[in-house]
Amino acid sequence: MASPEALAAKNTGNKFFAAKEYEQAIEWYTKAIGLYADDHAFYSNRSAAYIALDNFDAALEDGRKCIELNPKWIKGYYRAAVGLSGLHRYEECMDLLNKALRIGTDNDLKRIHAEATAAVKLLDNVKDANGNKLSRAAAAKQLGTDAYRVSNYEEAIKMFTRAIVNAKNDEQELIAACYSNRAACHMQHHGYKKVIADCTECLKIQPENAKALMRRCLAYEALEKYQLALDDAKQCLSLEPGMVLASKAVTRLTMTCRSLY
Repeated sequence: MASPEALAAKNTGNKFFAAKEYEQAIEWYTKAIGLYADDHAFYSNRSAAYIALDNFDAALEDGRKCIELNPKWIKGYYRAAVGLSGLHRYEECMDLLNKALRIGTDNDLKRIHAEATAAVKLLDNVKDANGNKLSRAAAAKQLGTDAYRVSNYEEAIKMFTRAIVNAKNDEQELIAACYSNRAACHMQHHGYKKVIADCTECLKIQPENAKALMRRCLAYEALEKYQLALDDAKQCLSLEPGMVLASKAVTRLTMTCRSLY
């Protein structure tokens, strides 16, 4: 049984959660867990706080720990399912919820199960120009491209993420393209750190992807990391000597670096 100190820490976390001060709530829930690590509710509460911060990896981990400690408590399944859904891992989400629904049910479980089912079916109905059914990864990439073309960048990010999640080991080219495309979406929202992260993942697969290098260059420049930007611009220009954007970037960034360093 949890000690009075652990329960007091949890209650303090609840107060911060109610005030929407989620990072402080997580700090106090973590203190409660440090004092008593076997109370499933502590993990459930911390998972909820992580969900509020869109930290779905951490929310999933705590949801799973909650299930481990109390396999018959359906709220733990709900927390883990929200984490999986937030990570666009809908097939796993459905499998987990099917287990939960054999134990009990509530409206939240039904709702997220319906959402996951619809998300899976959406990819199953996408075909190429010849009417052939696409893999789930290719289907998600196609839907992401369609969304990007109409400037629906949030939806495009979601679909490119789903493509990456669903891709098989033999779809490396598709994965690289989706990282590069998702970076383009983040660029539209000035999410430069995310642009850099996605371009870097793309370049791990395709080191000579000039488009990804150029996007990362511009993101580095926006964050005033001029030497890194210049390095990318030079590499891009060596790959595609005729790229005007890269040539201008090399000239501009060379002058900037000289003035600063």
